[in-house]
Amino acid sequence: MLSTSVQISTAVALWLTFATGAIAGDTRALQSACFPPKTLNAIQGEKYPVKGDRDFDRAPKDAAPLAPSQPVEAALRGSIRSVVLPKGEKLIALTFDLCEQHGEVAGYDGEVIDYLRRENVKATLFAGGKWMRSHHARTEQLLSDPLFEMANHSDTHPNLRLQDSANLQTQILGPQRAYEATVQRLSTTQCAAKVPDALRSIAPRLALFRFPFGACNAVSMAAVNDTGLLAIQWDLSTGDPDPH
Repeated sequence: MLSTSVQISTAVALWLTFATGAIAGDTRALQSACFPPKTLNAIQGEKYPVKGDRDFDRAPKDAAPLAPSQPVEAALRGSIRSVVLPKGEKLIALTFDLCEQHGEVAGYDGEVIDYLRRENVKATLFAGGKWMRSHHARTEQLLSDPLFEMANHSDTHPNLRLQDSANLQTQILGPQRAYEATVQRLSTTQCAAKVPDALRSIAPRLALFRFPFGACNAVSMAAVNDTGLLAIQWDLSTGDPDPH
């Protein structure tokens, strides 16, 4: 089950409702209130990583309880690579990863995001906790954009098959903590106070998880599903890890 596609019709409602607009909510008013259009645009050089920067290596200690979750139901546990769609319907779930390891600050390829916005294309963005902490302004912009769904890509992008129980929990919960901290910080701004309904439309939890490198085993998969996260892998790779 860990290495094969899971194709079940109930996954349509849980995974792809975002792609048809049911999950995103109308947060456009929030983005309009808080981010002038020019601040959303790509910045020259921003897409290149900064090596040797360890300012964000250590996650802030936060004992505050996270938004509650329920374990994933049995039928949806394991890797989901595709879903069964209604007869005659064709749909692609477009996804991108925003990840960052220790000892660096990763880039932000704003030209890709600019293109998606310009063409009104929806996408799911699997973000690491460390990436969200080091790119807090960009994270606010993305989670307030109704085109995009934020999802969990571990905290610092390690191989989760090699983590002990404590580190595994840190990696799974780190992005949720960073996400909630970002929403909380945004909620305290004057611009967000002007559109309280839009702010409330932001989902309290990240619902989807992607394993770094696609690497998982029975222990890490169970830990992800027990935290209420659907494990979304891919059935088509664009070759992004290829240095060429």
